[in-house]
Amino acid sequence: MLEPQAVSRVLARLGPRERAALTLAQQHGGLIPAAVLEREFGGLRAHTGYPNPRAYLLALEQPSAPTERLWTLGLLISAERAYAIPSELLALLPPAPERQRALQLAPAGAPAQVAEADPRTIERNLLLLLTLAQDALLEVIPAGGLNKASLARIARAWDPADSFSGASREEHWPYIQFVRRVAEGAGLLRIAADSRLRPTPAAVDWLRLPPLERARQLLDGWAASKWDELAGFQGIKVQRDYFRDLPAAKRAALRLIGQAPAGQWVALADLAAQVRLVEPDFARPDGRYDTWGLIGSHREPLDGFHHWDRVEGQQIRHIAGDTLRWLGLADLGLADERAVSFRLSPLGAALLSGADTPPAPAAEPLVVQPNFEVLVPAHASPYARFQLARVAARSGGAEVAIYTLTKQSVQAALQRGISLEDLVRFLREQGANEPPQNVVASLREWAGQHGQVTLRRGVLLEAREPVLLEQIRRDKRVRMPAFEPLAEAAWLIPEGDAPALADRLRRAGYGLSGDDAGPQAPLREHDLTVVYAALEFYAHACADLAIESDAGAALRQRVARLLPDRARNRAYQSSRQALDRLRERLGERPITRQGDQETRS
Repeated sequence: MLEPQAVSRVLARLGPRERAALTLAQQHGGLIPAAVLEREFGGLRAHTGYPNPRAYLLALEQPSAPTERLWTLGLLISAERAYAIPSELLALLPPAPERQRALQLAPAGAPAQVAEADPRTIERNLLLLLTLAQDALLEVIPAGGLNKASLARIARAWDPADSFSGASREEHWPYIQFVRRVAEGAGLLRIAADSRLRPTPAAVDWLRLPPLERARQLLDGWAASKWDELAGFQGIKVQRDYFRDLPAAKRAALRLIGQAPAGQWVALADLAAQVRLVEPDFARPDGRYDTWGLIGSHREPLDGFHHWDRVEGQQIRHIAGDTLRWLGLADLGLADERAVSFRLSPLGAALLSGADTPPAPAAEPLVVQPNFEVLVPAHASPYARFQLARVAARSGGAEVAIYTLTKQSVQAALQRGISLEDLVRFLREQGANEPPQNVVASLREWAGQHGQVTLRRGVLLEAREPVLLEQIRRDKRVRMPAFEPLAEAAWLIPEGDAPALADRLRRAGYGLSGDDAGPQAPLREHDLTVVYAALEFYAHACADLAIESDAGAALRQRVARLLPDRARNRAYQSSRQALDRLRERLGERPITRQGDQETRS
């Protein structure tokens, strides 16, 4: 069999289909997935697949499939989920033509209508989500989508007059679901422990990037995200998602679409046909089309290679025609409102095919007017837009947005921790000119009024006679904590000291009455100590693991204020001991803290 003359005689007796199957195996380097070969050239008949020996023998009388014929002749051997040409035999076969690996896309005519790509659109909508998430106004339901109240807030942020009566679930608003998924995949938004979306520290860094890098991060975020064109556009359900590598399929699709010439219209049907010819298994490298458990929008099964055009074909069409347009990287050609072609924009060609980076328009400055309105030009930087939305209220405008500095918006910014100096410096640095003096003067006046009225918690200790309070203060059994006199017979006690003080007063026989704990503070000192220790442990463990923590400094300080000093120290020591024990279990050396810095001992 390994003599060249014998190989030539065997090859001469092969039919066209058998020779084509052998050539395909050669083009795969002599090792081809079984599913890829069998879907076109059939498989091997196994006797275990027949009800009895007679049925198997009758089947053998039928012509064998090309794959089985090659296996019978010894040209192929069967491996697990693959077929291989023996290496010694592969060297004796005539060279096979190179397998086509590049798409051959013919230019399409100019479409009747064009939906042009604009990367600023997704950036502005992403800024809207970041702004609402900054104030914890976007809530995610257990199923994974935004709830209806969050969708209504987004609609009103777009248009204050919008009554929002269209969508009750996020799936009914695919574009917003797409933007949220992309932001999460890019690391700009995260779901916090309270099921609300929060911006990440990386979001501010993204806002400062040049346009190309912002677009690249969003493209990578889409590829890594859970957004699925089959579900979002086609309503297809994948029942066995664990067999599927969606991010890898997206990146393979981008590599194929990137072969389209920049600035040239390409028919979506031609793109899908070329992908099926050159790389049909871009989404399923194993060649198996029976593992995902696909169900169509009308509950029909879609497993099998014969459904390729309704699954992979639609996926590649939607990525080129819808996803890339939403990302601002490709224009969409329409005929009778039906998508028929696409064209990579200069920005899309730079990201997908390595073309030259297009020149970015210069960032236009904000215009602060004496009437407290701030005009935001079309090409204002995303960073300026985001920061302005934190200190001013949107009051109108379309291409040029209008924000208004109001007393309420400025004091809300001060409540968030933005200082007056930061606000004035922002307007000066991002504005076209120095802010008007009357605006700066009003900002200072509004800031000066902030904090004139405060709300704080405490427990009121009252007595019928002032002399009784003085007696309590001097009684060593009571060990009176720090207090603030409000009247002759009324003192304000810190909320964290109230439960222990109440216990000592009762033991000293003072006949205490009233609700010393209050409905807002049901936990006793021991319980709060445990909670505080758990928060400290969680926050520092997340820092060690370099993951986001929902136990921010403000939350821990709020809990700490409910505890006396000794309880806070006890909680800190408990959390530190637990952290050191955890690090020992993980094989790490303990970490010693010096203020806010952490160094390994």
